[in-house]
Amino acid sequence: MKTTKNTLLIVDDSEITRELLKNILSDKFEIIEEDNGGSAIEIIESKADELVAILLDVSMPGMSGFDVLETMKKNNISKIPVFMISGEATFDNVEEAAQYNVFEFIKKPFDQQEILKRITQDLISNKRLPDNTQLTDINIVETRRYIQHLEKIYNLYLDNFGKDRGHYERMTQIMEILLKRYTSVSREINLQPIHIELISKAVYFCNIGDMGVLKVFRTDNKQNKDVYMDHTLLGSDIIKLNYSENCKYFVQICSDICAQHHEKNDGTGFPHRLSGDKISIYAQMCRIIDEFDNLYFEYTEHTQLRFDYSLNKILMESGAINHDVCSLFKGCKYEIIEYYQKFHSVLPMVCEG
Repeated sequence: MKTTKNTLLIVDDSEITRELLKNILSDKFEIIEEDNGGSAIEIIESKADELVAILLDVSMPGMSGFDVLETMKKNNISKIPVFMISGEATFDNVEEAAQYNVFEFIKKPFDQQEILKRITQDLISNKRLPDNTQLTDINIVETRRYIQHLEKIYNLYLDNFGKDRGHYERMTQIMEILLKRYTSVSREINLQPIHIELISKAVYFCNIGDMGVLKVFRTDNKQNKDVYMDHTLLGSDIIKLNYSENCKYFVQICSDICAQHHEKNDGTGFPHRLSGDKISIYAQMCRIIDEFDNLYFEYTEHTQLRFDYSLNKILMESGAINHDVCSLFKGCKYEIIEYYQKFHSVLPMVCEG
């Protein structure tokens, strides 16, 4: 069977389900169908380099969807995005799926437009650009213009709702410090000044999804918690709205930061319980910067002792922060302290009495 680089594998024991999905997706993708996990594994192993994604039913006789995922994991087939097909995305299913490379749950009955939107968006975002990808003048000009547009919208929200815009400005500056050290100590990463500028600016928008969840908060604390967890994915979606292809480098990194900065290295974070290298390195940097500034900035004196205390308090949550990111942050200790000391020295004086 000849396949192309734009091929989807649909695995479901229901002929009706396969036909429905094929009708929805065949205009965008070449489709391969399988009705059981065993034959699906044969296709996956022989066509791993050609499949753009797999749509996989959770419940099938014999070899279930999770059995297929486990076989893929054992055979080190981890680069193919998987979308699980299920009548209900239960907590147990979501928790189990977090162990594998599962992007989304596609719920039955199917919504044609939602499926097309979700799959195409996720597959586009999964085509990672290199960290040091070459950016043209038009890329840079349009990206800076796009960032200014986002700032106008986000700053209006921050100011109107009494949020601390300075927190995100400080995060941007600390991110720049970390990135400069990151590119100086890494043998594989060679970020240019423009890359550092854009990645640093991306952390400014890490919580932009808050704009969309505030209006749906309720008195029920449990519901509020669920809504708050949704702000990560909402922020990622906001960043992707109405951007041009010339802004893709920034949008890709920024949307990852929005979606993943509450993930934890040990896989206990949210929204997808990602772990280790599945979390963007920049999202991991954003997490530690966010928590550190919330602790350290409030001190009137920014000393080494206060730095160590604040960082150790963050690291008390064992397994949350990647070891390399911790080491990177510690290595920037004196530059970060100096930044805070200079920042406070230029704050306007407050007259008393």
